[in-house]
Amino acid sequence: MTGRGSKRARRARAADRATGRKGNGRSPAPEANPRIALFEQARDYASYIGVEAHGGRFLVATSDRAVGQHLFVKQGRPEFRVLGRAVRVVEILTGDDAIAGRLFVDVGANIGTTTVHALVAQRFGSAVSCEPEEENYRLLRANVALNDLEEQVRPLRVAVSSRAGSSELVVLKGRRGASWIAVDRGKVQEAEAVRARRIAEDPGALTDPHARAPGELAEMAVVEVELVTLDHLVKTGVIDADRVGMVWIDAEGHEGHILGGASTLADRGTPIVVEYHPKGLEERGDREKVHSLAEECYTHFVDVRRQESDQPRFQLRPVRELRAHGDCLLDPTSPGRFTDLLLLRLDARQASLGENLPELVAQQRSVVPAGSMPGTDNTDGGARRNMQARDRPDPSSSVDPDVPDPLVAFVHIPKTAGATVASMLAEAYSRRALHDAGNYVSGPEKTARKIKRRPGGWERWSRGGGRVTVGHVPYGLFREHLPADTRYITFLREPVDRVLSHYYRHVHRTGTFKDQRRLGRGMVVTASLEEALEMQLPEISNLATRLLCGDRAPLGALPPSALKAAKKNLREFACVGLQERFDESVVLLQRTLGLGLIPYMSQHVSIDRPTVDEIDDQQRARVAEANQLDAELYSLARELFEDAVSTSDEGFAADVEALRAASQELTDDSVQNARDWLHRELPAGSTKPKAALFDAAEAAGVSVVAVKQASTSLSVRRERDHVGRSIWIRPEDAEAK
Repeated sequence: MTGRGSKRARRARAADRATGRKGNGRSPAPEANPRIALFEQARDYASYIGVEAHGGRFLVATSDRAVGQHLFVKQGRPEFRVLGRAVRVVEILTGDDAIAGRLFVDVGANIGTTTVHALVAQRFGSAVSCEPEEENYRLLRANVALNDLEEQVRPLRVAVSSRAGSSELVVLKGRRGASWIAVDRGKVQEAEAVRARRIAEDPGALTDPHARAPGELAEMAVVEVELVTLDHLVKTGVIDADRVGMVWIDAEGHEGHILGGASTLADRGTPIVVEYHPKGLEERGDREKVHSLAEECYTHFVDVRRQESDQPRFQLRPVRELRAHGDCLLDPTSPGRFTDLLLLRLDARQASLGENLPELVAQQRSVVPAGSMPGTDNTDGGARRNMQARDRPDPSSSVDPDVPDPLVAFVHIPKTAGATVASMLAEAYSRRALHDAGNYVSGPEKTARKIKRRPGGWERWSRGGGRVTVGHVPYGLFREHLPADTRYITFLREPVDRVLSHYYRHVHRTGTFKDQRRLGRGMVVTASLEEALEMQLPEISNLATRLLCGDRAPLGALPPSALKAAKKNLREFACVGLQERFDESVVLLQRTLGLGLIPYMSQHVSIDRPTVDEIDDQQRARVAEANQLDAELYSLARELFEDAVSTSDEGFAADVEALRAASQELTDDSVQNARDWLHRELPAGSTKPKAALFDAAEAAGVSVVAVKQASTSLSVRRERDHVGRSIWIRPEDAEAK
């Protein structure tokens, strides 16, 4: 059979269209883009095919002539650019922390492309992803697993709407992403009637869905799916409203219904990116719903996809202009019929920042790829830090996106002020540019997996704006997987002092559970320093030598060559700092990396542990004996440090004093702000869980570290309640001093 309706003929016509042999002017010739021909051919041999795009790995169905084929051929999706723009706008107007580590809610997640991109490239911390269609949902879960994001993503096979219950979903096979919710049965009947009329007029229009082309009909199926509302997901705890950074909605004209069931998030002014197709919304009765919610709950919008001919791109516009913007898209002369809108609720100060939004977005795009620049810091003290950031050279400003600077790997030896260093680096580069490599001592397999399976490879991460990887990770493990030109940095601390700090923070404080013993994975819980030393725990037994000797798994007995190897490696490090001479070390580090002077605030300060001089001589001697290798390694670190300081220019001492003064000012301001906040949040005579206080502080833009430091001036006591939660108690007679 060779007529129009034969499967072989249809397949051949589809291949002709895909490779441009028909000369339609739209498809490239096969030699111009062989990925099209490869995708067509793969269908004969496999149901799925893999592709890497923008740092993520994706599995797509070879039957999917829409999302799947586009992703494979283009190695990207337009939504990646749209999301990157939306993230940049939110960070510019509301602050860098508005996105970093927060929850991404993906409504109409399809096969998970936007979810994966949000976590891999846009530094969201977790996601809730809703997709009702069975095959899409299967691929969504597969792509989450393929990118090692199972612990960060909660996929739900549900459709989101304005009510809970069930509804019909119209599925067009071979057109993933074109399925739509039919809240009105009449719409399904109308679609079926149009379909029947088309088939009667042209029987060839009903083609093999695998070879669908424009003008041909894909197979249609109607299935029943579960409906939920975003309000319900918030109420049941699936979505933590306090942690949501952005809601992303792409639901084929159902956006108005979805927003109608999202009052909890909309009332909070949560940033929402919504696909805006006025004609499609009008047909489904959703256009007015979108306009009404936007006008009631938001103040501004930004078109993050299209540009009007008489308007600058990414202009911040008052929400009252949204209806007129929709009318422009209905104009037959408009270059596009749909777009994506970012809905924002801004105060007067934030709105004033938006007056120069096009220039600010363009400025960020000229430095590094989408979303990798830090935004404006709106927390207390942020204005001063932003001014300091403008005064110093931007460390990324000279970066050629095709030839990025070498990566930096920070071998963070616990209790050497490394958390403060990491915080400073985040301030310098943006938190997106830092990769958390984890803690090898407490989780060797997970940490090795995070380093070995970095999505897209370290080189690609670097080209996307990545700069520094930080973790309690052996140098040997880093060296095995990172690029050869990676620059390594570390800080060391006098071994006895480091061990005491580590013991009293991580071991002794949990001594009430002294019956537990764990070696190799997780912190060992013990009741005494002597017992911990007898067990030769890696954490308090030559840990610096272990992490620097080059062994990729240094938790057991160290070989005789460990110290010699660690010394050799340390001499090759780009920068070696000392915790005891922190300000000088930070200036050395900032100079090594080409940064300006960046003030810091100390993290993880221990205030309830004995000093080296306060423990008895016998204990001190036992700690020193268990860390003889670290003592020799520390001596070398001091020599390297002294050499670096002595060869610095005449301005080094002045830079150290300037850094010290700026950091003290930053700390004083932050602690005072935290003290005032805590005085209101935890009044005299009240008790609250520590976790709840810290969550509230983050939501208010108050430094959690500063809250810890401020608590002592308010006579706060720390205890545990009957279920083991840490609680903070402020006595009745406590006064703010």
